[in-house]
Amino acid sequence: MQERVRATFFAEEGLPTWALVHYLQQTEINYIKLVTLERIATLVQGGLDPDALVVAGESAELYQREGLRLEPSREHLFLARKEESAQKFWNVVSRHARPVVFVRETDSYRPLYELRGTNALIIRNLSINSPAKVTLEGAGTALADIYYAGEREERARIQWANEQQAQVGVNLQELARASQIINDPATPPGIREYMQEIVRQTLARQTRLNTELEIRAPSVNARV
Repeated sequence: MQERVRATFFAEEGLPTWALVHYLQQTEINYIKLVTLERIATLVQGGLDPDALVVAGESAELYQREGLRLEPSREHLFLARKEESAQKFWNVVSRHARPVVFVRETDSYRPLYELRGTNALIIRNLSINSPAKVTLEGAGTALADIYYAGEREERARIQWANEQQAQVGVNLQELARASQIINDPATPPGIREYMQEIVRQTLARQTRLNTELEIRAPSVNARV
């Protein structure tokens, strides 16, 4: 499980409620992509056979009464070594709002991300008073990417990370971005190229959101 933190994001003055709702919805979609890709990268870097990964042919439902499970009656795409199968797998991960990727474990399949699981994004506090602010709890690596989605100066990110380290003891390694883990040379080149493109698209969407709503630098409230 990724290291979890709580971070408070601040928006522009006079932000309408519908815009804040849109921001939260789209941010969670991007967060799910980043966490899922980071988990895939970490697993294959650790020696997992890519053939053990499978993606559901449908997005996860918004309101789940039960945990995610692999249903044989539905369409699923295995990440095989063949180029055609791999292309289909990554297309599903890229295009679905909430892609569900499973990893094979002995005689069962475990989802890499669950909407109510241990690596889920949670809203801990929300204020629509101007300026609006929201406290999110989730994987620190993905939350760092959510704010630093654009091509911001690296020294600004390091300064922010150092400030948070002084406040709550979160070190720089724990605040590394999910995109950095995915880009690690230990990730097999073929898989890394697919994931890099999805990350590029995801961060581009998040950059537009952050810019349009003038999201300001978050403060890390606590490690979880």
